[in-house]
Amino acid sequence: MDDDWDFDSIVMIEESFIKEGAKEGEVAGQPIGHTQGRMQGMEQGFTIGREIGSLYGFLKTLLKVQEFKPDTIPKRAQKHIDNLIVLIEKFPTKNDRTTDFDGLIIPIRSKAKLIFTLLGIPYLHPSVDVNPNAKTACQKDLSY
Repeated sequence: MDDDWDFDSIVMIEESFIKEGAKEGEVAGQPIGHTQGRMQGMEQGFTIGREIGSLYGFLKTLLKVQEFKPDTIPKRAQKHIDNLIVLIEKFPTKNDRTTDFDGLIIPIRSKAKLIFTLLGIPYLHPSVDVNPNAKTACQKDLSY
């Protein structure tokens, strides 16, 4: 029996299998990663669109209520509402790789939280699952 084993060649074979397997895995994973990334982007875009759309609709409705009941919105909140509407209307609706959507949504969310606080309404992020049967406590009656 020969006691001279060539451990270097065995280690080299193992390393070559590892490298080859890594290359094959990378090639096989690229289409899957692309598809998953696209799906995640679509879900994220839908969530942001829903958030901005519902906020915009709320603000426009609030301004209509203000027409019928002039003292509904405090003057301080009115200025922030006008600024937020401008921010929302400037928000891009086209998918552009160079646009920093996170950088644009953060000021909108901050301004929305401030407005909701000034109005005495609890602000719920759209990702929060809300029970439609639950009643939220508003400090100010916005009905007319």
